[in-house]
This record gives sequence, structure tokens and C-alpha cells, in this order.
Amino acid sequence: MIKDGIRALYCILRYNASHAPLFLQFIVYIFIGGTATIVNLGVFLSLHFAGIKPVFSIIIAFIIAAFLNYFLCISILFRHKVKWNFNTEVFLFLIFILAMCGFDYIVTTSLLSASVKPFVAKLTASGLSLLLNFTGRRFLIFPEPESGFWKPQVGKKD
Repeated sequence: MIKDGIRALYCILRYNASHAPLFLQFIVYIFIGGTATIVNLGVFLSLHFAGIKPVFSIIIAFIIAAFLNYFLCISILFRHKVKWNFNTEVFLFLIFILAMCGFDYIVTTSLLSASVKPFVAKLTASGLSLLLNFTGRRFLIFPEPESGFWKPQVGKKD
């Protein structure tokens, strides 16, 4: 029973979320981004406390979380290959991720150099990038044509 309910919720999200209003898409993305943030934070802290230099721990954690985020986005929220072919979509994703990784790196290292605790520094960087990530994915990587207002079908004859 629970398995069926989870599957039903997945199907509702998978087949309808890409057509939902922007606000509702952002709400769904908060869960996707939150999952990626937890992974990003966990990998970063694990590497950081294992003695790995910040430059490597920040970048490795971000890349792992970014690919998880991409997979969750195409599995749940956004339709894959709507405007772009696979190669273009991946190229745009990689360029966007490089920019976001740079942003994440700058914010995290700036906060670490200001003696902010590693957990707070990375969480702050992830929080700041949430809206930027959603915007880039929704309008650049997975642009969805506007569907307009819903109109009921009026007695079509077959």
C-alpha cells in the first residue's frame, strides 16, 4: 500500500510538475535542491575533516551533488530534451555547473577564511545558490514552453 502511494506521488510529480506554475516548480525544486545540499554538505564535511584541502573538498562535494541534482531534476521535475538535444543539454549543464561551482567555491572559501565554521560556510553557500540553480535549470537547461491557461474542451465530435 505505501509502495503504491509513493509510486502514485512520483507519477503525479513526474508527469505534471514540468507543467505546474513556476511557484509550485520551485517548491518541488526545494526538495530536490535540499537533497543535493545534504549530499554536498556531507561529502564536503567528510573530506574536510579527513584533512583534504578546501579547494578539493569543495569542488568534489559540489560536483557529486550537482550530478545528483541533475538526475533528480530529469526524474521528477523537468522534462529531459524538450528544447535541446542531449549533447546541448549536457553542454549547457556543464557550463552552468562550472559557474555555480565557482560561486560555491568563492562563498565557501570566503566564509572559511573569515573563521566561519565549515558546516555554516558550506550551508550558506548552498543556500545562496538554491535560487540561482533553480533559475538556471528552469530557464536555461530545461526550458519549458508556456502552456497558457487551461481551457476545457467543448464537445468535440469524433
